[in-house]
Amino acid sequence: MRQPTAPANHTVKVSCMGKNALAVCDQLRAVDKTRLTDWIEVMDQESLESIGKGLQQVLSL
Repeated sequence: MRQPTAPANHTVKVSCMGKNALAVCDQLRAVDKTRLTDWIEVMDQESLESIGKGLQQVLSL
């Protein structure tokens, strides 16, 4: 009998606040806009595109 496989971990390397970080695309959740009070920084286009591709995989788009 085949063992079930663990779900794929969709992470994307990004830079945030001057540090290397991982965006975990399969931990997508809704965020209440009232909790977003200040800008931290703007992400570069390459990071945004990588996160977008990761989200497409997670959401099967």
